Amino acid sequence: MSKRFTETTIWEDDWFYELSPEYKLFWFYVKDNCSHAGIWQPKTRAFKASTDLQIDLSKALVYFNMNKERVRVLKNGRWFLIDFFCFQYGRCVNMGNRVHKSITKTLAENGVGLSELRGIVDIKNEENGILNPQEYDSVILNILTSN
Repeated sequence: MSKRFTETTIWEDDWFYELSPEYKLFWFYVKDNCSHAGIWQPKTRAFKASTDLQIDLSKALVYFNMNKERVRVLKNGRWFLIDFFCFQYGRCVNMGNRVHKSITKTLAENGVGLSELRGIVDIKNEENGILNPQEYDSVILNILTSN
């Protein structure tokens, strides 16, 4: 079972405060049901079955991205929670960590580069030491293609 950290001050954020109760609940549903990389396949059937609430995905995107892009729709239709990695795992990607390596692979498979993770400061790589954000994606591509 996955565990997720929760930002308790979300209840004070204007964008969240202005959501209707069903969209507040849907935000937590998406966050809690996304992959360990912050990727979620849009499906409302399970949400409706669990809550008896109907959600419009287009409206949800508008609401969730109010004043700041929080969710990006990927080319494959999946949703990417931009701040997910930093909030759950910290500001450094460590390629020596199995979870971080798995996350990096999942992101790459969905067309998301590490440079798209908001808040990442650096990446640790056993071979190259610490890299700056401009080097992320080229190094990761090399790592993934060599394995």
